[in-house]
Amino acid sequence: MSQSCMNSFLILLLAALAVDAEVFSVGFQLNCTRMPKREGNPSSRNLLWADVWLMQKGSYGKDNVLSSQTKRSLNSDSQMNFALTTEDVSEGFLDDKHELYLHINHNCGVKHRTKPSHATKTVEVGVMDPNNKCKLLGTINLP
Repeated sequence: MSQSCMNSFLILLLAALAVDAEVFSVGFQLNCTRMPKREGNPSSRNLLWADVWLMQKGSYGKDNVLSSQTKRSLNSDSQMNFALTTEDVSEGFLDDKHELYLHINHNCGVKHRTKPSHATKTVEVGVMDPNNKCKLLGTINLP
């Protein structure tokens, strides 16, 4: 192997070792107090649903989806528990701080014959790092 090729290989190896990938977990409960209560067998329109994305604020452009989860209530429950865990996350060379937030689409408090048929909520998770890999957010009230 030539000297210049060896130098390039060593630089790439050192860069790969300096990138420390992390796995993060975020737990929370969604609570909806504005879903219509129906006696008997509720229609699917009256059941709570939520699509949740754990996002990382992008340093140089668009944000990254780290994890997502969709839940649909099977009865008239107004609460749903979520636990989102990422794959390995790497921000870049020697950067171990990750600014995360939740993007939530849901039907809490939305009239079913209106457009759009969902509402959106954004919740800041905060900065995660190797010393702060798990965060319990408690209850997030919708809408």
